Amino acid sequence: MKRLIKYRVGIITLLFSAFGGALAKSLDLYELTTMYIFLATLIAFVVNLLVSLFIQGLPDEPKNRRMVKLVAVVLFLLFLGATAVHINYFVRFTYAYEGYEHKKLNLIKGDTHDTSYINLAKQHPGLDEGKILDGMGGPGQNYSIWDRDGYNRHKLSMIYAYCAMALFFVALVSLVVEYLVTYRLPPGEDEEEWDEIITGYLKSLFRVDKPKKETTPAEK
Repeated sequence: MKRLIKYRVGIITLLFSAFGGALAKSLDLYELTTMYIFLATLIAFVVNLLVSLFIQGLPDEPKNRRMVKLVAVVLFLLFLGATAVHINYFVRFTYAYEGYEHKKLNLIKGDTHDTSYINLAKQHPGLDEGKILDGMGGPGQNYSIWDRDGYNRHKLSMIYAYCAMALFFVALVSLVVEYLVTYRLPPGEDEEEWDEIITGYLKSLFRVDKPKKETTPAEK
């Protein structure tokens, strides 16, 4: 437990790297998966260090503890707002793609289709967006079937909303962890006792008690 607390910056960074990858995977955002993972890792590392530096410099006073709690509530509300904006952008600025391999993805769209796409759609009216995009090179060429300004604007909007969501979430988790470590973890010998209690509780969660063997009269 002490080691977890000591290396909490690295642990939180790894957790949010996994969070960025899981979010991108669940949304199936073809163009933003790698960027989401990178941004989550960078934001988690920098923000966690800043929060740790901020909390460690505060004296243990009631007004500071109240201030930390108030900041945590504000960060939570900001996180909810950023999440709502990201969901809104995801619904408005992406479309479902299913190619010839029947692999479902979500791709970013622009405001209007490019002239090359419009011409192909007129020549092959029975084909949907996915099949036309396959004919133009697959999802990697998605940007080429939309107007460039609209496509870039929608892509940047989703990145900005994701960065805000990740920043507020990382700041909230880091602030709560630093608050518990700084103001709630007993120092000295009490810390060792607290560590033994928590460690024993965690071990008990995974311990499987073996059934007692019934003794026969002969064994007695």
